[in-house]
Amino acid sequence: ILSDKPKEVETKASPTVSKVIPTCGFLTWWEFKGAEISPADLQAELLNYETLKSIVVPSINKLSALTQCIREFRFSKDIRVRSEVASQDEKELNINLLERVKVDKKRVEWHRCENLVFDVDAESFLSKGESIKESVNKARDSFVSTYDKKSTLLDHNYIRPNIFQRMLNQCGAISLRNRGGIYFVPDSPENNKAIIDLSNFADKVGGMEFLVCSMQADSHTKKSIGSQVKKSLEGRLNDLSETLSNWKKKTRN
Repeated sequence: ILSDKPKEVETKASPTVSKVIPTCGFLTWWEFKGAEISPADLQAELLNYETLKSIVVPSINKLSALTQCIREFRFSKDIRVRSEVASQDEKELNINLLERVKVDKKRVEWHRCENLVFDVDAESFLSKGESIKESVNKARDSFVSTYDKKSTLLDHNYIRPNIFQRMLNQCGAISLRNRGGIYFVPDSPENNKAIIDLSNFADKVGGMEFLVCSMQADSHTKKSIGSQVKKSLEGRLNDLSETLSNWKKKTRN
């Protein structure tokens, strides 16, 4: 017998759908591709970001820039040349450019091919050499050009420790590698803002990338991060213990 009463349709409760994947934090790292910027321009750019505007960018110490240039300079077009400090006092710094010379079949030596004199007070060159050899002149011009850049522009050597690493330290970031390079940043509103500012800053200045990946808060991720956090804290405590031991040995302190 068919009933006129409409059949009730069986319904199931709709499952609750989470539209946001919970995260425990971020992985961050960076790549530099020739970033160069003057201290004044860098300071002006930092002022655009709430979490970065407190960073004060000092002017470049030209003598420090010169010593860095001497330490790092290598030239290898037609001839191989490096640089060394020959002598230094309160007024002048003498820089030797050394050319790699093959003396015989089994021996090479570094011979002085040019000398540059830097006035410490005036922060400029008194002499840029006297060689008439074209290959040596190219090496000398390369050295001076390298110094001009280092004495007027900041690069990754400044930005990496004084902006990226400084801000990550403030965020309580943990290095996930013994030699650094990849960091875990815990999730928090303050840290999220800092990470966004660093990413936008890198995009605006150019010549570098600040890369960020969010991490899902599953048990495997938490276990891995927890292990690295433990190792990092143990390393910091060991460093602190060593520092305290050194302090204790200094009876005057």
